[in-house]
Amino acid sequence: MNIVEDATNDAALALRSGMMKFYFDAELRSADGAALPVYCEVQPPYVGGQRSQIRVAVPAQHITEDPPGNPCALSGKSGAFTIIMQGVHWRRFPTSSRGTLGLEAIELFHIERLTVQHPSMNVGREIRFHLAPISYLRSESSGVSFGEKSHSEGLFVLDLPNLGATRFVVEWVTIYHRDAEIPGATVIAGFSAVVGLPPDGPIDADRIVAKFRSSLEVLSVLFRQAVSLHGWTYSDDETASTWIEPLEANVTPSAREGRGDFVAHPQVFAECATNLAHAYEKAGKEIRSLIRHLSVALNPHTNSRSADRFLFMFSVLERVVEFAWKRDQTPQSPTVTTHAVIKHLEQLKEAVVAEDGENAPEISARLGGAHQCC
Repeated sequence: MNIVEDATNDAALALRSGMMKFYFDAELRSADGAALPVYCEVQPPYVGGQRSQIRVAVPAQHITEDPPGNPCALSGKSGAFTIIMQGVHWRRFPTSSRGTLGLEAIELFHIERLTVQHPSMNVGREIRFHLAPISYLRSESSGVSFGEKSHSEGLFVLDLPNLGATRFVVEWVTIYHRDAEIPGATVIAGFSAVVGLPPDGPIDADRIVAKFRSSLEVLSVLFRQAVSLHGWTYSDDETASTWIEPLEANVTPSAREGRGDFVAHPQVFAECATNLAHAYEKAGKEIRSLIRHLSVALNPHTNSRSADRFLFMFSVLERVVEFAWKRDQTPQSPTVTTHAVIKHLEQLKEAVVAEDGENAPEISARLGGAHQCC
């Protein structure tokens, strides 16, 4: 391996551990296509659920009185790494500067996606979904420890529709504060779900992400907490890490407190979750819509007042009652087996009448559907 490849792999490993910060020049392109050079500092999340540290500034000599229109797109390179941001919205954009040197910071409001692409680290063909740190996953992990590198530990495996074996893992990194007044270290932990991919053939990563999101809708019911997807890392010929709304911490309120710990006990959780996910995948459009509303009502993605949550859950309960009433009122068309059973019962009834044996009238009446009281 040459020096360039070795350096690239070391940098890729640092990024995989969430321990790399990028400093680079980039191009900010406005909604109308106008381009502007900017300077960026980007620290991707260490683990799922954590916010990114992103700073964007404009060189003073390029500042104008006409700022770019929202939303913007940003792209740049730092060595072998390509950094792309989509849906960049700013709150305050500098329109003047005290001089022609230096940088003026842009006050960012929202970023839809942050993507970091780099050469493959030879970790195999897989996709790793970065999850919000929910209470159930925390309770399943045995704890974390200090160390020089990143670590991961398997929690359980689910057989999810269209994805197959999906490993849920806890992963953590140690951040050392060697330059602090009192040197120390911090361990930061998060959770992921890892899906191995076929060794060859085309892969539609967006489709895989959509299928996994669908499974999370119903798994949130068993977790008793909404499991939001914070991002994913897709490894093939190159590795691309995508983070959704990277400026925000991806956490959701827990519904476990006050309602008991489990819907399904840990001993049977994997079996129940797998069965539920497959049943949800096979359900019709109306049933799936109903379950999505139930999942969000019981496990909201944001905090809300008790009165608002009660109204939301009551409205969903009304939808469930309405659906059940309509289902019960819909006439069921007879099946092929129903016709066969009726035919055999009629033949048996005719045979009983023909024999004219003891209790023949009562037997004939019961074969015709009459009930006998005891």
